[in-house]
Amino acid sequence: MKAFNDPFFVALFNTVVPRIIVKANIPDFTIVKYNQAFTLATNTQFRDLHGKNVLHAFPSNEVNDGLHVLTEAFQKAIEIKEPVSRPPFSYDIADANGNMTTQWWQMEIAPIAGQEGTVEYLLITTNNITEKRATVSERTSMLLKSEARLRSIFEQAPLAFCILTGEELIIELANDHMLKIWGKREEVIGLPYLLVIEDSLTAEYKKVTKEVFKTGKPYVNHEIKATTANGKETYFSFSAQPITHGQDTAASILIIIDDITDAVLVRKENEQVNEQLVKGSEAILELNSSLVKSRGDLLFALDAAGLGTFDLDPVTLTFTGNDQLKRWFGLDRNEKIELSIATDVIIEEDRQRVIDTIARTLDVRYGGTYDIDYTILNPENPVPRVVRAKGKALFDAKGKAIRLSGTLQDITEQKRDEVRKNDFIGMVSHELKTPLTSLKAYIQLLQVKANKSADDFAITSLNKANTQIIKMTSMINSFLNVSRLESSQIHIDSREFDLSKLIAEAEDDALNTITTHQIVFEKLKPTPVNADYDKIGQVINNLISNAVKYSPSGSTITVASNTMDGMAQLSVKDEGMGISEKDIARLFDRYYRVEGDQMRSISGFGIGLYLCSEIIQRHQGKIWVESELGKGSVFYFSLPIHLTLT
Repeated sequence: MKAFNDPFFVALFNTVVPRIIVKANIPDFTIVKYNQAFTLATNTQFRDLHGKNVLHAFPSNEVNDGLHVLTEAFQKAIEIKEPVSRPPFSYDIADANGNMTTQWWQMEIAPIAGQEGTVEYLLITTNNITEKRATVSERTSMLLKSEARLRSIFEQAPLAFCILTGEELIIELANDHMLKIWGKREEVIGLPYLLVIEDSLTAEYKKVTKEVFKTGKPYVNHEIKATTANGKETYFSFSAQPITHGQDTAASILIIIDDITDAVLVRKENEQVNEQLVKGSEAILELNSSLVKSRGDLLFALDAAGLGTFDLDPVTLTFTGNDQLKRWFGLDRNEKIELSIATDVIIEEDRQRVIDTIARTLDVRYGGTYDIDYTILNPENPVPRVVRAKGKALFDAKGKAIRLSGTLQDITEQKRDEVRKNDFIGMVSHELKTPLTSLKAYIQLLQVKANKSADDFAITSLNKANTQIIKMTSMINSFLNVSRLESSQIHIDSREFDLSKLIAEAEDDALNTITTHQIVFEKLKPTPVNADYDKIGQVINNLISNAVKYSPSGSTITVASNTMDGMAQLSVKDEGMGISEKDIARLFDRYYRVEGDQMRSISGFGIGLYLCSEIIQRHQGKIWVESELGKGSVFYFSLPIHLTLT
């Protein structure tokens, strides 16, 4: 065909784009002309293809339908007399060594008609996209893995997150913390937010949520008071951030809620102790970020929350982290960082404790939960920063740790507030001890004089006064212990001893001093533990004392001990008033007391169980309670057997 020799056609045909011309002679499709780019794309530089059947020249492997795809495309172009474009398809060709390999192609077939309008030739433009397709697939896989990792961190963040989409504010995403605040389950995902969320907290911010979507302006409230469904008073910080995706109006809204109840209650308690020691409060993070399905949006939300993130490889002991974490630790922007470089930034007093806690978290026997506070000192900015690290280890089917991911939160200001409060409590307690000591001495002198004069009224009154002084001294000592405990001034003097002997001593004390209840100590077996003898004794005596205080006179209190799974376990069972499920969750919190008519006549400050919990935790043990209202309670604690304390 003369047109093939036209200079314009030759210039168009002989380009870097692979092209071939075949006759429209079904079913032979004889090769008429092809350019050099085509031979390079099909590894046929050393073959003469002229006059050959294009389908026979490139026989298809039986594992795919490439031959059928090409035949259909050629026939369709001849039939409709218009160009036909084929989406990417696979077709096997021989490589430079003659081996058949699967390749991916894009193709366009343009019919060339003769003078009579009949299609005589087909101009085929083809591209080998195998490498490009593999690159896109790899990148897609990397993005999906990265997004899955960020979603894991998102779910473990200590803040409540949710994303609302569209004018109806459909709940697109909500983590467990947010669902717990709402009192809902995952079934609400995909439903309209304003219809399914009904409680006193959301009543406060439903209006502003709609306003944020309408105006595209963010809203932040640092403290909202709310009452949960069970009547509990709680406090939250609330942030609503519009997600615009570069448009003028909001497409979605990111809501971030932080439960600050504990911080607010601590502040209120400090106001009662001293009106001038109240300004310390937990820093509320200004969150103006968005969190959506993509990796970039999740990173934006975590940065806005002021959280550092980490993902540790237990095998190589290297980790990745976001920019916030690297700034805090003074690390460079390398993708992978050795764990030892980060731990060197932790102050010496905390460093070994953090290393030991990581090792314990990576041991499947301990549940894989990572939760620790420590101080870091960045060499480039030598101002101490206290952080709380929370995370979760992932184990394979054999119980081997394969990953530890989590977040870090800056709690420096919160710790400073606690130090100021503890210093004040310690100062007041010390100041009260001196006059109490003097008062006790004067009462003892008066008791001697009253005994000599046989003044029964004076003797009775002075004995009651002495009892009250003993109670006040015990209360002051408890406050001092709390202050020392939280300022790390209480030393754990661990040594190996037989727990059964310590329980036997507690039995002697109880039987000699408690006459209002029947105390039963079950038979004990020798149980060696490595712990602080006096402080474990304090825990046992406190649990027995509480059982006496909260159970009716004449009832039975049972003390038992056994061993299981490498732990020594002690229990104290009473037949008292019992504890509701809502109170059990906070029973070991500092200053927490169960409310109710029965409690009004029972004195206490909510310190004893908190001290017990802290002492047991510092022994790497566990303390808990099982109870039912009206049926009594059983308090347990467990200690590792032969565990060297750090």
